[in-house]
Amino acid sequence: MTGIRIATDNYAFYSLAVKMEMFQDSFVQAVLRSVRETVLYDITQQSSGHIGIYCSEIRRKKLAEEFSLAVCNDLLGKVAEKIPDSISGRGMNTRVSVVVGRFRFDFCIFRYERDSEHGFGVVEDVTSLPEDEHLGRFVNLRISVVE
Repeated sequence: MTGIRIATDNYAFYSLAVKMEMFQDSFVQAVLRSVRETVLYDITQQSSGHIGIYCSEIRRKKLAEEFSLAVCNDLLGKVAEKIPDSISGRGMNTRVSVVVGRFRFDFCIFRYERDSEHGFGVVEDVTSLPEDEHLGRFVNLRISVVE
């Protein structure tokens, strides 16, 4: 699999799969729950993957109520709309960073997994895989406060 293919697929993953998930009620609930504990959210759209949601700074700064109210007032929808224009990096280093109001959302793909045909194995070297294989992605989402 070439670096160009990886970069293209990562862009599509963020622009389509992650963006669409952010409008799902289940994702909203996962983000709200992440204020209390780290959450691993399974992506249910066309692409497979998982999003680890981390809000430790919001917990530490005691901003859970403010953050929860912002989420209920469409914060995630506003973040989702900015994702396609906020993608940076290349290949396996593709990242997204979005700031809306006081909150910053940093997405980073940190691992890939093979498709079901290959037993969902974790991929060490993406470039050694065939071009037509569909990879799942593990994403860290860190939500922090902009001072």
